[in-house]
Amino acid sequence: MKTIAIPILAVVLSFNLSCQKEQDQLTKTINVTLAPGESYSTAISREGDNDLAITEQAEHASVSELKEGTSNEEMIFAYTPASGYIGNDQVQITSSEEKKHGHGKCPTRNQQDESTVYVYKITVTGEVH
Repeated sequence: MKTIAIPILAVVLSFNLSCQKEQDQLTKTINVTLAPGESYSTAISREGDNDLAITEQAEHASVSELKEGTSNEEMIFAYTPASGYIGNDQVQITSSEEKKHGHGKCPTRNQQDESTVYVYKITVTGEVH
């Protein structure tokens, strides 16, 4: 029984190792300072076939969203702090491009995902009127 289990385990492990992906990640930190109730928006470029998604949502926002830009090559990130909020907030947006190689469910070992993580560190300062 033990002699059969070892070859099967070796085949399962080799399949899992062959499906691993390499990943390149670039992190960009953007510091934003706002007055209470002030809104912020910025365009984020989509390079190639990149998808953009909020991967860490703001905890103290009335608006924190990604929406289509004026062209297919950009998206707009919009943020407004919650009413009366003063303090720090953070939003993380990830842009990733999957490079597909190989056939079937398991791509070749050369597959690589490239991603850029935009970390928006938002500080809301001042007095609420």
